[in-house]
Amino acid sequence: MRSLKKVAIAGAVIALGGAGYFQFRIQDNFRRQPFYAESVRLLHGYPPALKMLGEPIVVKNLDLGNTEKTWCDGLNARLAIPLKGSLTKATLHSWASRASVKDHWAVDRLDFETSNKNWTFYINPKKRGLQELSSLSSEIPSDTDSVAEKGTSDQQFLYLNSTAK
Repeated sequence: MRSLKKVAIAGAVIALGGAGYFQFRIQDNFRRQPFYAESVRLLHGYPPALKMLGEPIVVKNLDLGNTEKTWCDGLNARLAIPLKGSLTKATLHSWASRASVKDHWAVDRLDFETSNKNWTFYINPKKRGLQELSSLSSEIPSDTDSVAEKGTSDQQFLYLNSTAK
């Protein structure tokens, strides 16, 4: 009976260790993807998010169980990246795509979500046209001030006042 308990305990330890290892590997694989790194880089270049979160900003682990908000099929990816700053917590929502597996990833859109606000702050300039921008500005609630594009050619932010959830 004692040896059976030891085998059961050893099996449980091995199973939990294996699950932890694979969880770590999947998280690490996401972090190494160009669309993940680019999304976080763009966030760090967006002053309103930095001000709202408070520095330092810690990028937390993805919720791999939420397959609605965190997935990748090889050509399209969707991430919900949890963030924690000195002032509040937030989520960086990222959409990325590529035409084929041989192409580079491009971040298509980034949204910033806090406990009571959610807004799009980046749309890839190559993915949007003036029509998209004008249609987006018509969807902004009347309590917001304006839509303005700012940034360098590789980093253009769509500055929107946030909308309440």
